[in-house]
Amino acid sequence: MSLNVFLVDDDMVFREYIRKMPLWKESEFHLKGEAKNAKDALVFLARHTVDIVLLDVLMPEINGVKLSSMIADRYPSVAMVAISSYDDYDYVREILKNGACDYILKHRLSTDLLSVILNNIRTRLKNTSSWDTKKKLRQKVDFWLENGGSSPFIQNNYRKAVMIAEFSLVNSFTDNIKDTFIEGIQRIFEANSDDETDVLALFRPPGRFVVITCFYSAISEAYIQKKADYNNLICSNNINHVYHLSYKTHNCPLLLSDNAVRSYINHRLKEDTVLKQDNPLALSLTISQQKKLFSAIEAKNSNAAVLLIQGIFEKIPASNYGLQMMITKELLDLIDKVSAEYRLSLDFLPKGNRLFEYTKAKNPGELGNIIAGLYTQVFREITNSEKERKEYSEAVKTAMEYIQKNYGNPIGLSKIANAIGLNSSYLSRVFHKETGVTIVDYLNQLRIESVKGFLQTGLPLKEIAGRCGFQNYTYFLKTFKKYTGKTPKEYLNCEELL
Repeated sequence: MSLNVFLVDDDMVFREYIRKMPLWKESEFHLKGEAKNAKDALVFLARHTVDIVLLDVLMPEINGVKLSSMIADRYPSVAMVAISSYDDYDYVREILKNGACDYILKHRLSTDLLSVILNNIRTRLKNTSSWDTKKKLRQKVDFWLENGGSSPFIQNNYRKAVMIAEFSLVNSFTDNIKDTFIEGIQRIFEANSDDETDVLALFRPPGRFVVITCFYSAISEAYIQKKADYNNLICSNNINHVYHLSYKTHNCPLLLSDNAVRSYINHRLKEDTVLKQDNPLALSLTISQQKKLFSAIEAKNSNAAVLLIQGIFEKIPASNYGLQMMITKELLDLIDKVSAEYRLSLDFLPKGNRLFEYTKAKNPGELGNIIAGLYTQVFREITNSEKERKEYSEAVKTAMEYIQKNYGNPIGLSKIANAIGLNSSYLSRVFHKETGVTIVDYLNQLRIESVKGFLQTGLPLKEIAGRCGFQNYTYFLKTFKKYTGKTPKEYLNCEELL
C-alpha cells in the first residue's frame, strides 16, 4: 500500500519540479495533490487521506510555521517535511517543534534525497502503532469535549456515529486494574477501525466509554446503523470473552455538525440515570434451538441441521438487522468450535469484516440458506476427515487426541509418548509414516489454527501465543510465518479485507 504525499508551495515552478520526479512512478509513494497556499492545503486535508505533507516555510498570509502548527493540531498522524529557500534557524526550530520530521533547503533537494527522506518516514510510520497515533487524538478530543473550540477530527465534514457504553463494575477495581481495563476496552472498541471508518474510544468516569466512529465516505443513515450494530456485536463478544463483562449502551442520534455531537455527548454524560439498553445484547439462539442443533451435529444429521437453521431465520423479522447478525455470528462461532474439534481448516467461513458484508444486504431467508449451506459443507468436511482418520492406527489416534486436548500446554514428543505409554522413537516413526507430518508439525499446525481464532479478539499477541502453547515468542513468530506465509499482523489485515 502506497503512502499519500501532499505538496504545499506557492512557487509554481518548484511544484512542477517535484511533480515530475520519477520517484512517484517507481516507488511506494503517491503524490496525492498539491496546493499553492495554506488555505487551499487545509481544504484538501479535510477532504482527503494524506500521510506526508511537504510544505514550504515562506508563503504569503499563513506561512509554513503556522501551517505546521495547524496540521499538528488537527492531523496528529500526518508526517511533515519542511522545505525552504533560506537556512533560517528560527524557522527550523519552530517547525521541528511542531513535529516536522526534516527540514530541507530547496537548492539541495534531489529525487534521491527526497526518496531517502520519504523512506525514513515510511519506516517510522510502520513502527508506530495505531494505538500510539491515537493517543494524541484522544487527548485532543477529551479537551474539545470539556472546553469546546474547533473540532479535532480529521474528516470534519463527514458523518459520525456515537455510542456511549456503561460498565457498572469499574468503580470496584483498584487503580492498576482499572487502568489496564480501560486500555483493554479502548483497544477492543478501536479495533473496529477499517478503510472506511475510524473508531475512537474515550473513557469518562465513573464507568462510561464514548465510542465515536467517523465515516470517511458519503453513506446512508441505514448503512451507519447497520455498521454500528455490527461493531457493537463484535465488541460485546470480545469484551465478554476477555473480561467476562457486559455493558449497557446508548446510541446518540446522527447529527450533522461536530458541535451538535459534542453538545449531545456532554448532555448524556451529565445525566445521572443509568443508560437504557438500546440494543439488548442477550438476543441469541434459545436453549431449545441450541440443544436441537447440537444433537444434529453430534448425529452428523445434515438435513436436520439445515431445516433447523432455515426455521430459525424464518422467525426473524426482516427489520431486525441486529438479531439477524447476532444469530449469524452465533451459528458461525459454533462452526468454528466444531472445526477445531475435528481439526478442519475452513477458509470459506466469513470472519472479521466479511461477516458484515455477509449480512448487510440480505434478508433473513437468504441468510438462512447461506448459513445452512455452510453447515452442509462442514458436515461434508467432517465425513471426509473421519474417513481419513479410520486409516490411522490406535497409537496415532491416541497421540492425536492427546495433542488436541493439550496443545495449549508446554508439550513435546517425549511428554506425549510418556503420556500415552509409548516409546518416543517408535511414536515419532509411526506418526510420520501414517500422517505424512512429524508430531512437531502436527502440534504447531494445531497451535497456529488456535492463534488465528484469537487474533480477532484484540488480545496482545504475546498473550495469544502463550495461551496457544508457544512459550518462546520469537519461535512463535517464525512458526506462524512458516505455516501461513505471513506475519500475524499481515494475516489479520488480509482476513479483515476479505
